[in-house]
Order: sequence, then structure tokens, then C-alpha cells
Amino acid sequence: MTMERPLRSLLAALLILLAGCGPEGPDPLRIALNPWPGYHGVLHLAQERGYFAEAGIEVELVDVTSLAHTRRAFERGQVDIFGGTAAELVLAAHNDQREPRAFYAADWSEGGDRIYARTDIEAVADLEGQRVGVEPQSLDRMVLALALKEAGLDLDDVILKGVAQTDTPAALVDGRIDAAVSYPPTASRVEELKGFHRIFDTSTTPGGVIDFLMTDAELLESRRRDLVAIAEAFHRAVEEIRADPAGTYPYMARVQGLSEAELASTLDGIHLLGGNEQAVMADGRARQAVALARDILARSGSSHLETVAPERLVTPRIIEAANFH
Repeated sequence: MTMERPLRSLLAALLILLAGCGPEGPDPLRIALNPWPGYHGVLHLAQERGYFAEAGIEVELVDVTSLAHTRRAFERGQVDIFGGTAAELVLAAHNDQREPRAFYAADWSEGGDRIYARTDIEAVADLEGQRVGVEPQSLDRMVLALALKEAGLDLDDVILKGVAQTDTPAALVDGRIDAAVSYPPTASRVEELKGFHRIFDTSTTPGGVIDFLMTDAELLESRRRDLVAIAEAFHRAVEEIRADPAGTYPYMARVQGLSEAELASTLDGIHLLGGNEQAVMADGRARQAVALARDILARSGSSHLETVAPERLVTPRIIEAANFH
């Protein structure tokens, strides 16, 4: 009897140890997000509401300050997914560290992307010969190109100046630039500057600027179920935002660092895309947006982008496997 109790205790301890040595679950999926309400606010809401947990997946949202930072985090393997535009998708594909694929269309701009200028510059046509601030290697060039084309001008007709989004208000006030491309939340600050006004926004080109959730081609295979769950969670969050602005805007505004009024104004210029609006991923519109971004970036000095094939960068596989209800 004196040996039986220690033996039982030893066996129990071994069973506990062996139980702890079982296979671990998959690593959390890390998603890099710059503060753009079209996906940042939506995914933060999905996490806060527990939509990822309900689907049995673990997600870590990594907030960064700019689109360039989201892309670099992805290229360096620091995150698995990132939110961004067709420009980031093209640049990430060109840089070759990974094989990016857009798998969900998060939103398109309907006034959210804007051009501001000194008040003596009355219209886009007056930008000829002026210094225009754009975030380096970003969608800003695409927005500017769309605006200039409407006015009968070209990127070669203006002087491009690299300016980080967060530095745009100061660059305008200091006189380093005459005009700038901007988007929320920075655009809310520019809107309040004296001596400047909005001369263009993407309300005139709906669907021309699309934001995506993007991942690596390898993860489309190894984490397919989890990517489907993220797409479904995004859809649920969009549906909740539409049905209950009063119940969702306060949290979204807080995580974005905006007032509720600023968030509401920003979302007025963005069309959030639910799961039932993902035809854009399969009908050619997403690929057209990617092709336009590639062509504009190539003309702006990014070499060898002609090798980037838009048809390879957009996949409808995840949305086709998802259950949006």
C-alpha cells in the first residue's frame, strides 16, 4: 500500500504532461491595418463582437500608420494579411518576397479619396505646374491620375512631391506643396485648414478605387478555412454597421481616433462591401483596378512593373467558398 499511492501520483502526473504535449493549434492570423475605416474599423468591430472567436479562429490585428507600412510588414513576413489598395497589391507582387493575392473586396471609394489645394487653385485644371503632395508608392498617384484625366491633364503636367499622409496638413501650411491627395483620417484635419479647399473627390469615379484584404498564395491553401471565416466575419460586421450605426459608430470611432461625426462623414465617402457584393472579385472590375494601378505606378517611375500580371493577383476562391447570410 505504501508504494501504490506514489505510483498513482506519478502516473497522473505523466498523463497531464502527455496531454500538454499534444499538437498545438495554428498560429493566430496577423492582419496589418492602416487607419482606413473601410477595413480597419470593420475588422476591429468584428473582433470586438467576437465574430472571429465564434468561427474558431484567432486573429491579431496589427495597427500601423500608413499603407506603405502595411505592405512592408507583409513583405517581411511580419503579418499574414494586410488591408490596402490595388497599388499596394502591385508593389508587393513586384517586390517578390511573397506572392500576394487579393481575396476580399473591402470597400470602394465614393468621395473618401480627395484632392485639396490652395483656395486660389480653383479646380483640378489649375494644378498644371503646381506641386502636389502624394504618399510615395501608394494609391495617391492613382487618385491624382484619375482627377487629372477628367481635367484633360496628365501626371507629367504637375510636380509630384513625396509627402507622408500624416505630414500632409503641415506640408500644406508650410508652403512645401500647393495641393495634396488625402484620405481619412488625415483628410478630416486638412478639411479644417484655412486657405485650402477640396477640388476633387472620388464621388465622380465610384468603383474606380477599390480596397482589398490580401494574403499570400501559400495561405490560400494552408489556411483556406480561416480566410473564409475572416471573409464571413467581415460581412457580418458590415451588415451590423448598416443596420445599427448608433450601436457601432461609437466603438469604431474610438479605435480610429475620430469623433463619431468625423467617422460618419468619412463613411459617407466609402461604400463598404458585404459578402453579397463580391461580384467585383470575379467579373473583372477588381482586375481592371489592379491593371490601372500597375500602369500608373509604372509611368511614375517604378521599373519593371509591366511584368506584374493583374489576373494572377485577384482570386475569387475564398468568397466562392464563403457562406454569406
